Amino acid sequence: LALEGPADTAVLDLGGQLLVLTPARSTPRASGNRQRLWPIGISDPDHPLNVMALLELPSTRFSVSTSSQAEQPGHIRDPRTGGGAERARSVTVVNASAMAADAWSTALFVLGCDSALALAERVGVSALCADRRVRWTRDLDGRVALATDSVAPGRGP
Repeated sequence: LALEGPADTAVLDLGGQLLVLTPARSTPRASGNRQRLWPIGISDPDHPLNVMALLELPSTRFSVSTSSQAEQPGHIRDPRTGGGAERARSVTVVNASAMAADAWSTALFVLGCDSALALAERVGVSALCADRRVRWTRDLDGRVALATDSVAPGRGP
């Protein structure tokens, strides 16, 4: 990426997707001897100005991509029905690759949370999924804080 070198830290907001580039020494928050973390808010798809969950991610290169129907209802299609995907309210994927994060968040959104979380773990991507509750892959355990009461909490598949 062209920013690596001239910039020591970069956060690019691509509308539903963030790309974060940071060297290990440049972090927004440190806590004792614990790993330095970046807090990333995930919007509630039913109330986009509210944060549904907070992800704490290590200081490194990562991309966070969220797919939902909130801003453009029906724009993500389910190829099984031909209609708008409706099995999940929101799916967020974390990956080192921005392209992979974007592609997986859309594909997992179409599948719905149960299938999405199982597949995410098999292919090695981190995912947070909201339907009637919020769940996430095991690798995000300890890195997710629910911020609203708009959905019931739940952990992993």
